Amino acid sequence: MPRPMWKGAISFGLVTIPVNLYSAVEGRETLAFHLLHKKDGSRYEGAFRNAKFNGPGTMTTANGSGSQGGFRDGRLNGTGFLTAPHGYRHEGVHRNGKANGEGVATLPAGRR
Repeated sequence: MPRPMWKGAISFGLVTIPVNLYSAVEGRETLAFHLLHKKDGSRYEGAFRNAKFNGPGTMTTANGSGSQGGFRDGRLNGTGFLTAPHGYRHEGVHRNGKANGEGVATLPAGRR
């Protein structure tokens, strides 16, 4: 088993958690995580870079809205889809989290 580069602990009041730091075995530019925001119930699954959503991912909120596709700097960019809690859905090209260019909008009654 590899030896840790660093050994230490993180303390939160009366709780102390031991931590061992190991070197990476392969380099990657982005990391993929599951993030749950407890205050509003939103959830993000996908890639992060520079502490923001970057790369392919899926965002869902507690009210039923969401987005899926490529993210850049925390916003939907490129091809993907946005959904709203009342049933609206847009599939197509997005820039900075908004519909941009060609796409298909579906209304709650199923009309396009």
